Amino acid sequence: MTTQSIVLQPSTTLDIKDGLGLQIKALCGAVWITQTGDHNDVILSRGESFTLNRDGLAVLSALSGATAAISVSSDSPTKSTEVIQDLTPAIGPLTPTRHAA
Repeated sequence: MTTQSIVLQPSTTLDIKDGLGLQIKALCGAVWITQTGDHNDVILSRGESFTLNRDGLAVLSALSGATAAISVSSDSPTKSTEVIQDLTPAIGPLTPTRHAA
């Protein structure tokens, strides 16, 4: 399993494009997940996890400061492995963005 941790500061989001199969786990704080085409947002508390179940845009945001682990299991789609390999800020399909308060 490949895992990358990212710290989400308040008012910061992480846009994940086509991340079907990526597992998001809240390591610290609370993480809010919104997926395009899904009317049910997900809020993860510390220790909880959720696997992205569709392609398109998924937005992760912190309800306060939060640390999230983003993982790909060996049975996840290949493109999800490629997405996590590009988790360098401002490079590839995962791009941290800061929004005005």
